[in-house]
Amino acid sequence: MNAPERTSALPKLPGVVDTLSAGYRMLNQHLYLLLVPVLLDLFYWLGPRLSVGPVARQAAQALDQMAATSPAAGAAGSQVAQSWALMKSMVESISDHLNLVTLLSSPLSIPSLAVDLGLSPPAAIGAAPIGAVATTVDLVMILAALFVLGVAIGAVYMGLAGQTVRDGRGQPAALARRLVSYAIRYVGLLVLLMVMALIVGLPASLIVGVATLLNPLIGSLLMALVWAGVVWVYFNLFFAVNALFVSEVGPLRAIFSSITVVRLSTSSALGLLLTLVLISWGMSYVWGMLGSSDLATLAGILGNAYIGTGLTVASMIFYRDRMNLLVSKQQPAVSNQ
Repeated sequence: MNAPERTSALPKLPGVVDTLSAGYRMLNQHLYLLLVPVLLDLFYWLGPRLSVGPVARQAAQALDQMAATSPAAGAAGSQVAQSWALMKSMVESISDHLNLVTLLSSPLSIPSLAVDLGLSPPAAIGAAPIGAVATTVDLVMILAALFVLGVAIGAVYMGLAGQTVRDGRGQPAALARRLVSYAIRYVGLLVLLMVMALIVGLPASLIVGVATLLNPLIGSLLMALVWAGVVWVYFNLFFAVNALFVSEVGPLRAIFSSITVVRLSTSSALGLLLTLVLISWGMSYVWGMLGSSDLATLAGILGNAYIGTGLTVASMIFYRDRMNLLVSKQQPAVSNQ
């Protein structure tokens, strides 16, 4: 006789819709999770701005000089000149619209309406004070400082969400003790991924470059394969950050945990990822349609923080449920040994 299958006794995993519903139910019970994204957006909206105008103008002048002295520009004609002009316009656009302070939301992707749309300060308080980065050295130092501060703020945001998903409530005292550990583990994950990208990316780029010189069609096919590989890697590592804050593991273990979760529920994980991307992209258009009044901006800040944080909590719940299932499958095997 065949042994009965244990899998039939295991709980059914929630699908994408159920996971999203669970995420917003949990957020409704723990609205303090909105504090970080709301306060950051209010600071971006009402606080000082930091412009890269002088550095961007220096870069634009350097591009003009390179275009004027480039042999390729004279040999190839208007196409090369148009490419230089396009690069210059992109640099000038950064000069006009980028507020460096908003990079605080970038390291751990904290939901931000200011990053998506840009926010003009209320007319009642007048123009916000604007600082300017004068040199490239200053820019590098400021970017480093913003990254460190952004990681710390992001660790608070993700740490509170991870505690809520794992333990049912946020614990500020425990979060304060673990904040440095969270930040170090996240930076370690970034470094590990960068090293892996260099090890794989440099040979791949060399192969694609040589193939393109020999046969442009083969080069294009190889480039498409490289991009497909990048998307596949991103998909498999999508839950690595969740693993850092929900399971509280190190960078390497977080990578393996993410791959395991994706392998366990590939179709559901893909559905969740596509849903998160579509909602995130769509909401920027929704908030833009509200208008530019102060009331509409405030509503957009609150709504964007709510939608974005709900998606973050839902992705953590998706990860938690599958890791719990794996643990429950391993416990009987351990007890029988």
